Amino acid sequence: MKKNLEGLQKDGDKEALEAGAEALKNAALFFHPGDATTPNNGIVLLH
Repeated sequence: MKKNLEGLQKDGDKEALEAGAEALKNAALFFHPGDATTPNNGIVLLH
């Protein structure tokens, strides 16, 4: 499948996509920090 997609991106698109992915990752980590641990981490309570 990769072979079929080659040549579809314009020059510079890869860098823009990587920068956008990095920005999205940073925003997600800002709102959902990975260091938020509690003794009950991983337990789901259903009501």
